[in-house]
Amino acid sequence: MQALSSLSEQLAETPGVASASPPLATAGRGATGDDAAIIIVQPDTSPQDEDTETLVHTLRDDVVPQALEGSTANVKVGGVTASVVDFSEYTADRLPWFISAVLVLSFILLTVVFRSLLVPLKAVIMNLLSVGAAYGILVAVFQWAGATG
Repeated sequence: MQALSSLSEQLAETPGVASASPPLATAGRGATGDDAAIIIVQPDTSPQDEDTETLVHTLRDDVVPQALEGSTANVKVGGVTASVVDFSEYTADRLPWFISAVLVLSFILLTVVFRSLLVPLKAVIMNLLSVGAAYGILVAVFQWAGATG
């Protein structure tokens, strides 16, 4: 419990953290029946802010490992914001594979239907251009228009 108290203090001193609670013990209620504790951390920024995502990575990669060096405590950084960060990274890592699979399958299907290579190739290129243009317009509307207003 001393290691977790030290961790709580270091979390509270981390830039971007508004407050960190002392460890709240839940004796015998851990996933394996062991003792567990919760430390609630409130960031300075909103959940959607890019600085909050950076804070989640800083806590996971730097603060927690350094604070618990030499300890047997198992610490996870969780919560809604951390879950959203994890899900967006998971999705972003797999998006190129998904797009590639859609383009390859549409190319194969169109090749079989039209018995040509030029028509499916043109369709794949047009799909890429139209989706790229649509995302470009979305970026222009939501990022650039918001910055000028």
